[in-house]
Amino acid sequence: MESTIPKKASFLNNRKLLPYLLIAPAMILYGFFVLYPIVQNFWFSLFHWTSFSSRTFNGIGNYLNLSGDKVFWAALAHNLIWAGLTLAFPLLIGLILASLLFRSKYRIFFSSIYFLPTTVPLVVSGIMWGWIYNPLFGLLNFALGKFGLHILQRNWLAEPPIALYALNLLGAWTFFGFCTIIFMNALQNIDISVYEAAKIDGASNTQSFLHITIPTLKNTIAFLAIYSIIGAMKFFDIIYITTDGGPGYSTEILGTYIFKLVFRQQKVGLGSSVAVVLFVIVSLMSLLILKRRNTE
Repeated sequence: MESTIPKKASFLNNRKLLPYLLIAPAMILYGFFVLYPIVQNFWFSLFHWTSFSSRTFNGIGNYLNLSGDKVFWAALAHNLIWAGLTLAFPLLIGLILASLLFRSKYRIFFSSIYFLPTTVPLVVSGIMWGWIYNPLFGLLNFALGKFGLHILQRNWLAEPPIALYALNLLGAWTFFGFCTIIFMNALQNIDISVYEAAKIDGASNTQSFLHITIPTLKNTIAFLAIYSIIGAMKFFDIIYITTDGGPGYSTEILGTYIFKLVFRQQKVGLGSSVAVVLFVIVSLMSLLILKRRNTE
């Protein structure tokens, strides 16, 4: 009688099949919790919803409605501004701090301090900075008054021209420490002799930074850029806790707009179409950055 053990062993030792068996559980979970909601959201966007339980097929009607939705375009512009500011400041500050600290014997101590804001939940950060920005008892206006800069005192979160930028400062505060840690770890992999050779050749610190540090860290910069863009396009907590998109629509972003459409106005189809547009934008921006990195 032929034994089935060799067959089982042969089945498990099949080098072509075994990798797929090993990743199958993870792929099933990924499909259920990631891919299925994406497809379901796209399907919801094709309907006109009068309530959570009543809907009629609308095709691309919701997407056509978005083209004339001023709030949608304002929210999208605010997301893009936030993404640009995030790329300009937290990444730059993190890169500079990492370059200054990675050879210091106190780098672990300072890294821990800089990373602390990242460990604070965004809801807590929003509440805390709401107090800092408070026009009556907030720390920022109090400090400006103590230094005789009363002319700079503002109602920071209630003035449309500056509210979004004030909130972006909050976001930068929670993110620059993460950038610093990532850059510092990447800098540890650069051979110190490269900097020493450049110094012998007469290169200044600025030249070494521009021609050695930045080119060497291009993959790390690309990773943080993608991470920043995704975070900037989908963030929600800070705006919701502090201004809820106000005053008016001056701090409205796509995340808060989707929330209002779906859960407050029960316009599930329109909110889903905004989410689909957001998904497409983030995907395209990430692909562009990756393509540019691979062609350099």
